[in-house]
Amino acid sequence: MQPDANRKEVLSATCRYDIASNEWQALPDLNVARKGAASCTLDGAVFVFCGFGADTMPLNSIEVLVDAASNRDLIESWKLVYVPEAILTPRWLPAVAPLNESEIAIIGGCSIEDDEVDCLGDVIVYNVETEEAEKVVKNYAGLL
Repeated sequence: MQPDANRKEVLSATCRYDIASNEWQALPDLNVARKGAASCTLDGAVFVFCGFGADTMPLNSIEVLVDAASNRDLIESWKLVYVPEAILTPRWLPAVAPLNESEIAIIGGCSIEDDEVDCLGDVIVYNVETEEAEKVVKNYAGLL
């Protein structure tokens, strides 16, 4: 199984590349099919942030796959985390980056407000231990 970067539809399928065997390996499906999401790893877990859902509406959910590098038989399903819309505006194409051992920054992206596409200039910090998010920079248009 090899990912196709040119696909236009939302996907729930996930996979990882095994360097030792030079092959793609299927992982559990995401709970919410999406495209335009951002992802990163932290402490062996994979995090997927936001994106578009199957209904073409932006998402503000996060999915977590713990121990993603483990033997496939030991990997459980993705955990879905909902963040209040007042903190994490539904968006697609955000940037994400680990800040330390327990926090990931979610930066900007695009959203829809009053039927218009809006570029976001906010920063939200997601704590992987408490599964809570905090807006640390308000949405300043043109900031990012």
